[in-house]
Amino acid sequence: MSSTVMKQLTVQELTKFGFKAEGRYINWSKNLDEKAKIPVVPGRTFQFELYVADSSKEYVNKVLQMIEIADVPYERQNAPKTDVKTETKADIARARKYTPKETMTVATSVIADKPMTRTDWDAKDRRISRQGMLQACLQAVSPMYSDVNALFEAASELADKGLEYVNRT
Repeated sequence: MSSTVMKQLTVQELTKFGFKAEGRYINWSKNLDEKAKIPVVPGRTFQFELYVADSSKEYVNKVLQMIEIADVPYERQNAPKTDVKTETKADIARARKYTPKETMTVATSVIADKPMTRTDWDAKDRRISRQGMLQACLQAVSPMYSDVNALFEAASELADKGLEYVNRT
């Protein structure tokens, strides 16, 4: 027989459809809001409202409250943590290698290693505006056209008019 129960669970690991706690998998309810799932991370303890189906599967209806570490009994605080990956020096070195730090203080032109002038910035701004306007227009008129050429023609005409409107003084 199905029922709804309140349980305090410590999340061990996240899965595609829910999480693992106390050695069993608990799924998210279809009615649970996506925002409620955000704070649920491994290692934290929460008070949940669970729906227990006839098949004995458990589904989270609501995430009620996160339990602070001081609220957790002492024996559970010192329990060995499972499935927690420790960062090694090699992991840190690899992260530093692939996370470049910007050291240039002045923007330089792609063509030459000279500082960008005001006209370079203006040209770049115009290109970005044109690209953005064309993308917006393509998305706006795409449901009305099945022919790609007609779609592009209509979108570019609309984008030109939009840029004319935006750039008028």
